[in-house]
Amino acid sequence: MSDNTSEGEKARNRVVEMLETGPIGDAALPEAARVLEPIRVAEPDVDGLHSWFVPVAVGDRLAGFAELLPDLELARYSSFQRRPGDAVGLPDLAAWTDPETIRQRAGRGSHPDETLGEPILTYDREPARLAWRVRATDPEGHSRSLFVAGDYVYEQPA
Repeated sequence: MSDNTSEGEKARNRVVEMLETGPIGDAALPEAARVLEPIRVAEPDVDGLHSWFVPVAVGDRLAGFAELLPDLELARYSSFQRRPGDAVGLPDLAAWTDPETIRQRAGRGSHPDETLGEPILTYDREPARLAWRVRATDPEGHSRSLFVAGDYVYEQPA
């Protein structure tokens, strides 16, 4: 785990550097923003490292995120800001970064008799569709995958 921690720290430092030098974010963002701890994005059903999700927060809101490949190259930067420097309407940070909040949201799509597993950040079929996967298991041991992307909860179609 310490290897992942050091890789996560490197990913965070890389995003801090990119925010300061300008390749990501906007001119008004660096002063108000905090780069948070990276979250490992797992390959679906394999649990291998696909990428790092590095949240950029303004207060308790998600201003955007950088996604870095395992070699720390930028895969993309996505901003939730409507206009540069604007923090109005940003998504709730916990909806994208807090496993307990994500599990509670997954509960909206679960059946009363299902037990919910640990949320794992992955993607739904396409790497551009980042979502948290939460396994919902019934008393007979049958499980299904629920996906949580912010406020949206759904079951992956067959």
